[in-house]
Amino acid sequence: MFIYIFIFFVSFLFAYCARKFYSNKKMFYLFSFFAILIPSLLAGLRTIDIGTDTKGYVETAFVYTKNYKNIIECMINVDIEPLYSALNYIVHIFTDNIHYLYFLIELLILFFTYVACVKNDDNNKKFFPIYFIIFLLLYYNRSLNMVRQSISLSIFLLAFYYLKENKTIKYFLLTLLAIGFHNSSFIMIPLYFLYRFINNNKKNKIIVFIVFLILVVFYSKIGIFLLNVFSFIPRRYIFYFTKSSVRTLLIPELLFKICTLIFGFVFIKKINDKNKNNSNIIYLLLLDFLIYFLAIKFNYAQRVSYYFGYLNIFILPYFIYAFTNDTNHKKKYVLISCLLLLLSIYSFLFYGIRKYDETYPYKSIINYEDKVGGKKK
Repeated sequence: MFIYIFIFFVSFLFAYCARKFYSNKKMFYLFSFFAILIPSLLAGLRTIDIGTDTKGYVETAFVYTKNYKNIIECMINVDIEPLYSALNYIVHIFTDNIHYLYFLIELLILFFTYVACVKNDDNNKKFFPIYFIIFLLLYYNRSLNMVRQSISLSIFLLAFYYLKENKTIKYFLLTLLAIGFHNSSFIMIPLYFLYRFINNNKKNKIIVFIVFLILVVFYSKIGIFLLNVFSFIPRRYIFYFTKSSVRTLLIPELLFKICTLIFGFVFIKKINDKNKNNSNIIYLLLLDFLIYFLAIKFNYAQRVSYYFGYLNIFILPYFIYAFTNDTNHKKKYVLISCLLLLLSIYSFLFYGIRKYDETYPYKSIINYEDKVGGKKK
């Protein structure tokens, strides 16, 4: 895991420099470019066995898309989301080397995520480098596996800014873009109305919590009913609603969610004083916790929860205010360092020791012969 964490902190350093030069747009864009580029290159240089899905549908889709005459035909006929098919087709125009696709996918993910971190930073642009490295530590390795949904999730993180700002048109344009990469992004449509309904309204939050409990209890029946009613939803998503002997609930991730919620609710007043939207994020993390439990019986069902759970990157830095204030800068930097250290340890345990998403140990095409689009050098 050393290579990953090293790259994450190098990227963080560039993001931090970008923050220092925020008023100088040329320098800001230059440092931001390198903050995004470096971890994208790491993704592009990986071998085909880094990431569970990398050697699955990612390879298969890339091979199939080159057989079509034009991009429209490819988008219509390939049994995968149209914008993801288009992305594969565009790469094929220039090269048959799949590693350029790996690079471009991660570049998209990190671009949308980085912009989301900047946009969602309401604290005088002090936190966006921390938001970004938290994303890298928690979700970068997952994005090497879960590539299509990771693109959609990064778009959602940006769309969340427009949701908070009540900029409806931009939110739904980004929703359409996200759906083009992964159909699970349809959840962003009801999420818009849910957020408007619960926004700083305790009574409505209680109502929604009860509704979500009912949805979790009757999840399978409701899901299959919706699949039957909306025939345009691909049949492969029936796996989200049928019971499975495979448990996709991950205990370390569950414990992490519990710790985040405990901190969030215990220190909610201090956290909310710094940003009035934090109470809404903590509430959405509670809904994430409820949905995540579906993974006990339903394979992949927890993936719906990610549209709530990934918002934790915007709340974790505020926990430092539970132990200090704005005036004590030295203590604040120490606490931020402790937070990043703890998240680095979690990342090491989750991806390195437990090997979730199959991204460790990292192997590069520079040192290994690759089976698709690469040669040993």
